[in-house]
Amino acid sequence: MKEFLDRVKNENTQVQEFVVSVLEFCECYNITFRAEDADMLVGSYAGFFCGETKELAVAVGKPVVDWLPVLVHEFSHAQQYIDTPELFLELDAGTEEFFAWSESARQPVIDVQCALMKCLFVESECEQRTVKNIKKYALQGIIDSVEYAKKANAYVTFYKYVAETREWNEYGKAPYELEEVWKLFPDKVKLFGLPLTEEIRSAFKKCMK
Repeated sequence: MKEFLDRVKNENTQVQEFVVSVLEFCECYNITFRAEDADMLVGSYAGFFCGETKELAVAVGKPVVDWLPVLVHEFSHAQQYIDTPELFLELDAGTEEFFAWSESARQPVIDVQCALMKCLFVESECEQRTVKNIKKYALQGIIDSVEYAKKANAYVTFYKYVAETREWNEYGKAPYELEEVWKLFPDKVKLFGLPLTEEIRSAFKKCMK
């Protein structure tokens, strides 16, 4: 943690103030904060928030332009949990159920549509909060809020494609990583994502293995 805080001191004032706000938030609500000097966390996650363990973690081994959006996103999930803990845990459980179903044909039969809707809501509402937090903490110098919103819409809508195909994108080709894909999306985060049009389906095919 000390190494992370020392590194943050080299960033601009807005980043420093945001990190302090995150740490104060975590301390106030007894959330464990963890920053790892690595490109990814265990399980190939850039960051996560877990409501059951009350832990917020982020990989900070890359430049600030890479880890800051992740931190804002996971901080927004933490805010969701604090606002409505029981609802967040229910929605998060649906998300985990959806991931388990989509990643293994051996998973028990589930109500895919129900799990998908929980996943879409918790992620899209989080992304709406994230854009608000980017503006609230004046982080636009590092995170382009318009570009972020487009990427967020691509990210959320992709879950619908996964529900249809039961396949995930190739590593490094997530919809928010391919400019030709995320540029198709609007710059206002839509609750539950966008409808799966043929244009969007064709774009998502570029993300697949």
